[in-house]
Amino acid sequence: MKKALLILPERYNFYKSINDSLGQMGYDVKLIDYFNIIKSPKSILGKIFSRIKYGKKKFEKIQLTVNAHYCDEFNKIKPDIIVVYNEQLLLPSTLELFKKSDVKIIFILGDNPLALAPTNIYNLSILFFADLIICPDSSWKL
Repeated sequence: MKKALLILPERYNFYKSINDSLGQMGYDVKLIDYFNIIKSPKSILGKIFSRIKYGKKKFEKIQLTVNAHYCDEFNKIKPDIIVVYNEQLLLPSTLELFKKSDVKIIFILGDNPLALAPTNIYNLSILFFADLIICPDSSWKL
């Protein structure tokens, strides 16, 4: 059976559409929502993105923890395809590991990575690992 790894927020409705579509195409689908990896996501989330309280070191620690989890799940599942929404705290080194296995990577961009203050300094460089980039946002204006 073909396997798919979704790295995206479960709270967005499009998760169900992607999950169902891949399931109909014969994929066994596994979801990773990094908010579930971080302890007490509601209390930490705002602090992560503002970086005011935790600072750069704490953000990097959280990012490394999340990426270690991504790698563990990737090695367990051995997916044929990975679908990522925006940047999901991904590091280039994690995507390099994924690409060594010949997996296809799809990014779905809901935000213009050039117009926002990035939460991940790699938000543009990680896109070079993609086999396909989907940009449905109609507000992309530079």
